[in-house]
Amino acid sequence: MTTSKAADFMVYVSRNSRAGVLTDISTVVHESYHMYASKRVYSALIEKNLSIDFDDRYTVYFIDKKEEYVVKHTPTFPSKKMAAEIRGDLRSFRWKTYIQTNEKLLSTQQSGIYGLMNEWTAYYNGMKVIVGGFPEYQKLAKGNPGAYKLFLQDAGSIKISYPEFKYYILHYLEYASRKETKIYDEIIANKEFKKAFWAIDRAFDLVIQRYDQLLQDVEKEVTAAGLDFKLENGYLWIGNEGAGTFERENTAFLEAVNSEQYRKVLEDLEIGS
Repeated sequence: MTTSKAADFMVYVSRNSRAGVLTDISTVVHESYHMYASKRVYSALIEKNLSIDFDDRYTVYFIDKKEEYVVKHTPTFPSKKMAAEIRGDLRSFRWKTYIQTNEKLLSTQQSGIYGLMNEWTAYYNGMKVIVGGFPEYQKLAKGNPGAYKLFLQDAGSIKISYPEFKYYILHYLEYASRKETKIYDEIIANKEFKKAFWAIDRAFDLVIQRYDQLLQDVEKEVTAAGLDFKLENGYLWIGNEGAGTFERENTAFLEAVNSEQYRKVLEDLEIGS
């Protein structure tokens, strides 16, 4: 993923050190993806030999160098319209930031479900760089296994965004199926959107699986150094250092997306439907 010109991404880095860069690298990639998604549209349309209508809006959903989706927007409504229907136990800080917000220029409001997908993709890319950057965390933790707390913190807060945004997307569609049926039908008829949805879903899930595998490596290194490694009261502990796992919230979102409420929406999202 590259942007059309160089940019000073260090503006997103709070400390000029290995630990500082590692802490903020997911934010750098997250914001870089947003820049890429806006600048890449027309060159991607040309490469795919697709017609360009400058009155239309598009988003590029980037998975990796070999896989990205250029999705034309259909009519939407602001995500805030469904804010009151989000269950109380699922109203995280991201609900306030992306759903309940009064920021009308935010993509989740301007572009509705396409903006929600945009954020989902940005968080996926942020998680991917943390997992891919694990060797750098290993260097930081060499001789000081407690430094793995940084890895746990960085990944833990982003891991939850996988089921979280999937839930928002599914509820947006479920809401539309009841109250904005024309908008719902046009979204469901958007084949590239459906391809992108399942591609992000698959890729994000695989990155999380890889993270869970790396946790086993962390545990081995930590215990080999004579420190405790345990999950307790929603925290992963390395000796006396703990990092929140958000497991309770993660489980709640996973249960929500797999509930009967969204079965019909998921069926309609199938590529052949």
